[in-house]
Amino acid sequence: MKTQALTDVQLIELLQSRVGEATAYADSKLSREREKANLHYDAELPKPLHAGNSKYISQDVWDSVEAMKATLLETFSGNLKPVQFSPMGDEDVDLARIATDYCSYVVFGQNNGFAVFHDVIHDALLNRNGIVKVWWERSEDTVDEILEGVPYEALSLLLYDPAITVDEDSLEVDEAGLIHGALTRTVDTSQIRLEAVPPEEFGISPRAKSIQHAELVYHRTQKTITDLLNEGYDHDLIDQIKDQAPEEDIDDAPEIQARFHAMDDGGVSHQEHQKAHKRVMVYEVYTRIDMEGSGLAKLWKITYVRNVILDKEEVSQNPFIDFAPLRRPHSFWGSSFASKLFSTQNAKTTLTRSIIDHTVITTNPRYQVVKGGLVSPKELMENRIGGIVNVTRPDAILPLTQATLNPFIFQTIAMLDEDKEETTGISKLSQGLNKDAISQQNSADMVNTLVSISQQRQKIIARNFAELFLKPLFLEVYRLVIENEKHEKIIAVSGSWVNISPREWIERKDVTVEFALGYGEKEKEVQKYLQANQMLATDPYLSPLYPLEKRYNTLRRALEGFGIKDVNNHLLNPREIPPQQPDPMQQLQAQLAQKQLEIQERQQNLAEQKFEFEMRKSQAVQALEEEKMGIDHALKMEEFQHKAAMDAAELAIVQSNQNTRAVVSV
Repeated sequence: MKTQALTDVQLIELLQSRVGEATAYADSKLSREREKANLHYDAELPKPLHAGNSKYISQDVWDSVEAMKATLLETFSGNLKPVQFSPMGDEDVDLARIATDYCSYVVFGQNNGFAVFHDVIHDALLNRNGIVKVWWERSEDTVDEILEGVPYEALSLLLYDPAITVDEDSLEVDEAGLIHGALTRTVDTSQIRLEAVPPEEFGISPRAKSIQHAELVYHRTQKTITDLLNEGYDHDLIDQIKDQAPEEDIDDAPEIQARFHAMDDGGVSHQEHQKAHKRVMVYEVYTRIDMEGSGLAKLWKITYVRNVILDKEEVSQNPFIDFAPLRRPHSFWGSSFASKLFSTQNAKTTLTRSIIDHTVITTNPRYQVVKGGLVSPKELMENRIGGIVNVTRPDAILPLTQATLNPFIFQTIAMLDEDKEETTGISKLSQGLNKDAISQQNSADMVNTLVSISQQRQKIIARNFAELFLKPLFLEVYRLVIENEKHEKIIAVSGSWVNISPREWIERKDVTVEFALGYGEKEKEVQKYLQANQMLATDPYLSPLYPLEKRYNTLRRALEGFGIKDVNNHLLNPREIPPQQPDPMQQLQAQLAQKQLEIQERQQNLAEQKFEFEMRKSQAVQALEEEKMGIDHALKMEEFQHKAAMDAAELAIVQSNQNTRAVVSV
């Protein structure tokens, strides 16, 4: 069902209503809980019950938060490539490694990934969730250059480049007709930005299950009028903001007051001497809304200040990714890691203060004094070591009876330490502090097993960070790289320079995060690859399945596990190995063998030719003999026939003569 499109006035009213609900939701219980967490972390709570009590405060919140933070940071930032993009096939192995190296460079090189991870983990442990914002920031920079001896044709080409501005007043022509002067080149410095969002600046719709499925999320920041103008917003819109009344300052938020409690008293002044320094609250809202009245709600990014909309555009997703150490099913907000230690810190502080106060009173007890029993009361009040107190009678001073210290107080403190270990999952054993467990009687494997068992809860939190924070973060970085990187770049991959073109990369949805948490687990990971290489290379049945290129990949992973980043400076890629050159002696022997083979072939050819010649000669002689025999036979036949003819003729003559004689005789 279609409706009318929203006007700016209606849009502002709707946004302010939704943002108000989210802000009230975050500024109520959550805000007070964050304040208490920061005060406990800074050892400002609990306060002493009396002015004369011990000021000692047990730092259980600080100790547990820092221990967990150190574990996660060492695990995921000690190696500069905590995330590996999985290849989509055999032909995608190199491209996946290049994408891994480039996205790691974006996180840790272009942005201070360690600082971002530190702040997100810290916020998450103290404030339930840590938020990081990932976006593509468009920016430009200008570089001044000098023209020295440039031909006119080259200058003409420069003038066609929109990124170059030539200072025409500085142009000069020398005697050779070459041009000298100055120009300004505009360089595109746009890149991906990562920012840990302070908890008081982030808001989400009440009872949301996740950021991506929330009806509304926002990021509010205080900026000056100059900041907005530098970001490119229209001057007319900025003028409308100037004319409106000021609103509540975010610096009054309890979280900020508690965060800076140790450094100042909260009396920060933002006096505006000029309009350009006027501070306003800028809301960057991502909400699903039917903007055009089509009946279909879409995700929009809307930036506004009070009643002025600065910008609005339809987007595919919002730029926020969260980390919750103790996730709660079906809820965006996780459980509070720090608040689970409030009672432990309060109880240990109270018990330890009682021990200190009892020790002080035992060392410097209170006295009962008989009236008039002191010559000079000041001598007793000074309480100097070895000092003399003049009395008028022997029983003038008696110490007041002091109750003994409860014998179970130390057992109670030990019980609270055990309770803290069970609550946080951070034990003395996992920190290498338990001398009873780590002793000469325990083998290395037993100690490693005990440490691994004691870190199960830390491993679950680490896996939450890996699977639910790092994976979405690197996939979002990869997506922004493909969408916005327009130019080819040259980056170092395992010590070699590679030319990449991110716009031609394929879409990816699968990444792997490998982490080694605990004593010796990184070394175990390396040994796993070395043992696999040894087994596959030496087994005669498996070696045909383990070619040189596969062996290179295994050894490369082992070297990277050792912390060697420039692998190609130590290990040559099989693809770069030139064809093996033959030994000179072997080459000479091969040439001699080839010559001998050629001679044998020639001799065989000559023998075959000679044999063929003899055969032809024999056939020719035989043919001549046969022809001669035929001729002789023909001659004999002719002679025979001639003789036969002659005989027949003679016979005929004889017979004729006989007949004639017979006639005559008659």
